[in-house]
Amino acid sequence: ASVGSAPTLLSAHSRRAYRAAILKFRRFLGPPVALTPVGLAAWRDEMLAADAAPASVALRLAAVRAAAREMADTGRLSEVELARVLRVRSPSRATRRAGRWLTRDEAQSLIDSCGACGRYIRSRDAAVLWLLLGAGLRRDEAAQLEVSSLTSRDGRPALVGVRGKGGRVRDIPISAHCDRAIRSWLVDGAISGGRIVRAFRRDGRTYSASM
Repeated sequence: ASVGSAPTLLSAHSRRAYRAAILKFRRFLGPPVALTPVGLAAWRDEMLAADAAPASVALRLAAVRAAAREMADTGRLSEVELARVLRVRSPSRATRRAGRWLTRDEAQSLIDSCGACGRYIRSRDAAVLWLLLGAGLRRDEAAQLEVSSLTSRDGRPALVGVRGKGGRVRDIPISAHCDRAIRSWLVDGAISGGRIVRAFRRDGRTYSASM
């Protein structure tokens, strides 16, 4: 059976990731594009041999499995073929790579490198790095963060109502350094509400929308 497109999912981000994974699988198979457990296992093994992160491999396999289920629902794949495809295993947890964390000096060096930019870009980029490194936000969380989230709890600066992966909402305590960097950017960017992270116009003024 020919491999279909990304299935209908709740998250637009997941749809993009699944669509990209399915396109990669189709390119790997080449014509004729047929979904078989042998082809899927060969693709998994090739990705692992190329040192792809096991989590990335697992996500791509999940995309193909989801497409296979949708194909079975629409009669383009038999239940027997579907069961065989679903038996192709993702990499085990034991093979997952540990990420490389920046040391404190490396993180500080990265923040200090913002000094080579102009005042407004320096101020914004320093705030972004503090959000990522100091508060541990994901990129999408930082891009979506609103000014109203910056507050204090029990006398400590905090980010409240941060909406993250899977729609989960959390409150995050932040350091005084992080709080100062964010507030300094809000003053420099003349931002009183809406998204904290903004793009720039050619004239140096900030856009009202986020990056």
